[in-house]
Amino acid sequence: MDEQSGRLFGHIRRHERTHGNTIILLASSNGHEADAGRGGPLRGGETWLYEGGIGSPLIPRVPDVMENSAVGTTNGKSIVSSIGLVVSMVELAVATKPVDWSSDGEDMLGVLPGNQNKPRTSALFWRRRSPPGRTATLEDPNRDLAMRDGRWKWLCKLNGSETQFYDVSSDISETTNLVQRHLDVAARLESVLLAWNVTLPVEGVSSFRPRQHCLAANVIMTTSMNSTLHDVDGVVEERG
Repeated sequence: MDEQSGRLFGHIRRHERTHGNTIILLASSNGHEADAGRGGPLRGGETWLYEGGIGSPLIPRVPDVMENSAVGTTNGKSIVSSIGLVVSMVELAVATKPVDWSSDGEDMLGVLPGNQNKPRTSALFWRRRSPPGRTATLEDPNRDLAMRDGRWKWLCKLNGSETQFYDVSSDISETTNLVQRHLDVAARLESVLLAWNVTLPVEGVSSFRPRQHCLAANVIMTTSMNSTLHDVDGVVEERG
């Protein structure tokens, strides 16, 4: 892949027709395979809903938009979803959208060239699909559902049990469960995530009757619960 990518990028650089007007977004699949990579401080890997399993690197080349000071830098603050890349490219190309076209991806054009650290304004959701031959059960230590809303990360089983709640802005390794320290935030995330899961078809995972929310009731849902991104290997669904 490195060799072929190098040939492609070299061709783009050598030709005036493509050098200044070709955008390149280089990304990988989410997570690393067990025994085939490392996630550094990130917990988990492929098929897991911790940051090491749902994150992937993104390297953009945006000529005539990227400032020189941004070249070679790393943005570890902004959350960019693949569905947002589609919206960003449509906006950049000033493309005419079909009348009935809509997307819940957010325009992150200011983030891609490194000119901004703009945060995503709506939440992202995940539900884990079990690979063939493996069914998610309550005994499986991996969580089935996850939600990322700004600094907060919520994980739980399909029925809402075995909850985990992290502040990933200060705990990127997801080691300190804060579920009893921020009850109002935890209750909101739990309610929104379980309500989102009810809207999904039962596909590749066991279905459980949601338990009563153990943290609070009558929580007002204020977070968007729409868009869909299916990961290429069919293991993780991302919604936001």
